[in-house]
This record gives sequence, structure tokens and C-alpha cells, in this order.
Amino acid sequence: GPAISGRNCGTDCDLRGRNFYIIILLRNLVMLFFRKREAALPAQLLAFMGTDMHSHLLPGIDDGVQDTATAVQFITQLQHMGIKKIITTPHIIMDRYPNSRETMAGPYREVTSALSAENIPVSFHHAAEYYMDEQFMPLLEKPLLTLSGNMVLVEISFMSAPPQLHQWLFDIQAAGYQPVLAHPERYGYYHKNFEVYRQLKQQGCL
Repeated sequence: GPAISGRNCGTDCDLRGRNFYIIILLRNLVMLFFRKREAALPAQLLAFMGTDMHSHLLPGIDDGVQDTATAVQFITQLQHMGIKKIITTPHIIMDRYPNSRETMAGPYREVTSALSAENIPVSFHHAAEYYMDEQFMPLLEKPLLTLSGNMVLVEISFMSAPPQLHQWLFDIQAAGYQPVLAHPERYGYYHKNFEVYRQLKQQGCL
């Protein structure tokens, strides 16, 4: 977890904190280059990662790219920066983007066909980013889309801490999955209490 407070944990937490902020800085830099399409992208900037497992590159099904050409452009840029494998993660938010395997299948085929036609040698797969709320729990009755093995990418509200979070994480693990919390830096309500992140990690959340 992003243990970035130096209190009670010494040099190890300080180092992990700096690494955490470096990764966030690099991510923001990448997003800046994506917005400025004419900018020269730094080659191999993300080679240390190898795999990108959080993006929205299936066109037209959430707030990510809206057409196949844009998806291919972004994938090409990621490859240029050293990414060799992409596991894109469309939103599944049942009251806004009620996606499923079925809604993702067509856009995924379109992108993979375009990559093949342009001979872009990137391993491209999809999972999902699940928004945890009351409407998420029924989805556990069917197999979830995983990043790898049993790892499931999840997110929570940016506005306020959900009181049911620990129960939801327990239910996910009871169903046989390993929760991976997306963009932990965005949950501002936890920033003054980093012990929460430690507790989430101890509970089994990556």
C-alpha cells in the first residue's frame, strides 16, 4: 500500500512514499503527453513497468477513448514508452456504465483487429474496473473479469469513505478474489489518516 507517512515506520516508509509519488508523477506526465498529441514522447519512460493494467481503451463504452483510432494512438504511445503488455480496464459502474463481458467483446475485437492490421506488437487484453457500491455485490454471483489470476481491480467513491468498505472487501475475498484498489491517491478523505491504507493492506487489499 502507499505508506507515505514516516511516522512509526522509519526509512522504509519514507522510501516507499517517495516511490509512490514518483509513480504518480510519471502517470501525470504520461497523461499530459496524451493530451498534447504533437508533443515528442520520451522513449522507454515506462519500460520499468512493462505492463500497464489500468486504462480505458475500449472505445465508446465509458469515459475513456471514444473511437478505435484514438485507442490505437494511445496504445502506440504506450508501446513507444516501453509498455509491452496492456490490460485495459473499462469501468463497470452499474448506474452509469453497466458494462459486462458482452458489451466489451465488440470494442475489444475492433481494437485488436486494428492493432493487428497496423502490425503493432503489443499484448492487449481487457479486464474491468469495478465500482464498489450496493449494486456491485450481485455481480459476485458470476465470474468477474480479472487482471491476472484472481486479482480484481476495484474503486470506491472519491467523495466520501464508504462505511461498508471492509465488508465489501471481505465479500470479494470470500468469493475467491484478491481486491486491487485503483488510484489510492485519489481518496482525499484518507490523506490525513494513512493508517487506513495500512489496514486495507492488512485486510488483503493490494
